[in-house]
Amino acid sequence: LYHQGGLREDLKLDDAMRRVKGEAERMSAIVNDLLLLTNLDRGMQLQLQPADIAGLLDDVVADARVVQPDRTITLEVDEPLLGNADPQRLHQVVAALVHNALQHTPRSAAIEVTGRSRLGGIVIEVVDHGDGMDAETAAHAFERFYRGDSSRSRHSGGSGLGLAIARSIVEAHQGRIALHTAPGEGCRFTIAFPGPAPVSPSSD
Repeated sequence: LYHQGGLREDLKLDDAMRRVKGEAERMSAIVNDLLLLTNLDRGMQLQLQPADIAGLLDDVVADARVVQPDRTITLEVDEPLLGNADPQRLHQVVAALVHNALQHTPRSAAIEVTGRSRLGGIVIEVVDHGDGMDAETAAHAFERFYRGDSSRSRHSGGSGLGLAIARSIVEAHQGRIALHTAPGEGCRFTIAFPGPAPVSPSSD
């Protein structure tokens, strides 16, 4: 448009540059997501280490409260809650689930994050009290590029890769992620993965 003479006014040019910048950022995010998925498909090794899961969840919830301070966002976590995990990637998973809840439910819908130690493993749940999903949408929720709500654009609904990445990262932790939902009942995402390896008794 600029070369065709259609953006001679400063305000129009500023708006065009803003939109170009936004599209470039979205394209960069999609490319990075696809690269991550490709590496995970090829068996990318995570940086597993003893991690403070409770602190990680606290950070995610604190960030969400900054984004939407008027929404009820609660955290219940066992203390201490330690596990073998890649802190950066696990944070990415939980943050993506919370971000989805922030984006796709009304601000009046509470969000609950919990972390529990169960049978030698770690169970993390992210629950929202929004509209929920029907069975068909839920069945495809973890598929790449799937967006159940056709009204969502890339501006509000993302690329459709977030849940696929979350599943791949959880599986790389030798864990699993599940979605429990129904229309009018909100969404409950449950992540379960092994806890710390048992410490061998001293030979002294």
